[in-house]
Amino acid sequence: MLAPALAADSPPSLRDAAAAALQRMRGSLPTAGEAAALLAQRAREYHEGSRPTPGVIEGQATAWSWDKQKKEVVGRPVAEAQMRRSLAARLAQYAHQLAPNDARIRLLHVATMLEEESYRAGRGQPLPDEDGSAARRAAAFGPAVLEDVLQHALATNHPAAGTAAVEILSQIGSADQLLFAGPRPGPVALALTSPDRRLRLAAARAITRWAPKQPFPGAGQLIPTLAWFARTRGTPRVLLAGPVAADLRTFAGALAERKIEADVVALGSDATLSAVGSPDYLYVILDMQLTRPPVDLVVQQLRRDPRSAELPIGLMARDGLFPAAERLARNYRGTLALPRPHRDEAIAWQSAQLEALWGENTVDDAERLLQATEALDMIARWAKSEAAWFELRKAEPAVLSALRTPRLLPHALEPAALLGTPASQQELVRLASEEATPADARSAAVERFAESVKKHGILLTAAEIEQQYNRYNQSAASPPETQKILGAVLDVIESRVKKTPPANPPTQPPTADPSRGKESAEEK
Repeated sequence: MLAPALAADSPPSLRDAAAAALQRMRGSLPTAGEAAALLAQRAREYHEGSRPTPGVIEGQATAWSWDKQKKEVVGRPVAEAQMRRSLAARLAQYAHQLAPNDARIRLLHVATMLEEESYRAGRGQPLPDEDGSAARRAAAFGPAVLEDVLQHALATNHPAAGTAAVEILSQIGSADQLLFAGPRPGPVALALTSPDRRLRLAAARAITRWAPKQPFPGAGQLIPTLAWFARTRGTPRVLLAGPVAADLRTFAGALAERKIEADVVALGSDATLSAVGSPDYLYVILDMQLTRPPVDLVVQQLRRDPRSAELPIGLMARDGLFPAAERLARNYRGTLALPRPHRDEAIAWQSAQLEALWGENTVDDAERLLQATEALDMIARWAKSEAAWFELRKAEPAVLSALRTPRLLPHALEPAALLGTPASQQELVRLASEEATPADARSAAVERFAESVKKHGILLTAAEIEQQYNRYNQSAASPPETQKILGAVLDVIESRVKKTPPANPPTQPPTADPSRGKESAEEK
């Protein structure tokens, strides 16, 4: 009742009724400033999770709203986190109405409003942008306020609010305002190292949209960020690390029945490298007997790296080591101590417990693939831009990996052509030559190979060129479409190689005669 009793824009009848009720309850009416401070404090407590959410039973609360058709107040069950976000946003809005010029309250209002809207729309989904939407209302505050919201989100671990702020900043801000304002990385550049993958991608998306031609403070994080997303294999995976291979194989076998692939490593150093290098892991299992380095250092390393900071970790302990696993798990968020499982049912239960640690921030297979395709498209866009500082070749391993992932292949072809490296041309030729690859993808690979050769020249070795002639000459029994594609590859090669006409040009039917390959390689 504080806001309707004290807000200047409250209808007189509502203001009078609310003021009278407050007089009866408190004996006095607080000033607008006092009421705003109280509302903001309550909003901040809900926002931080330090105040218990009222009416919660077994993780569920009841949200009340007016039903226009029934003309009555109706309740619906909501998750505790959703109720907490709603309370924080509503109380912060009331506080802002009473103190519109208070910068701290304004920041809290915009942050809680965007966080609630981000979860309502769905994490990973764009914010609604119609008139009167939260995105439009937040944008009206301008880039400076939204940059403060992003900084607040990074400092207080509210990635949903930060992601929403970056999304809006990408539309109303500019590189000059948000990337070059000082000698140190600004909030948008810092967001490239957020533990939240959606916030990292949103920051990369905003920077790509602004397309700065000069490097900015923190620019060195852009390529590694895009490359990390592009390395997905498109399937859910689990990392298992420990010295006893038999234990891990049992776990891996149970996961395989659920169509989840498992990577098994024996050393702590390999566990760290694998965990930070892949965007596909659902969780990591670390045996408490892990060495080189020991398990406690591995957990510490994983939690310090933004790529694995939110990755659920299970500490698998044999008899006698479980208390140590519990102590270690208590020190790190998103970490569980687990007894060594002996049955598939126990493995399934442990797996469910670890996956549940993602909570509302779960990223499914479809979203991982979508993020990877977007990252590859951004890599290609940068490669075609005038930004000389963008070192495309640092993304080469990720691009070549994407060429081997069927669902990423269409998006990886362009950056592969732009790379202009021996390895990229080799991969394009390999794709074009494999009969198992769909015909349209093979034809596209030939086109991209031609683009690469036109811009960078032939980067294949003489032996690789000879192999390609041999492939063509040995394709007599292959379908005509395969012969045509293999011939097109040779057309591209021959267009850049000065030589006398070969004995068996690709315009003629292929033969088993290897002389063409030898002749062409020598002339090369």
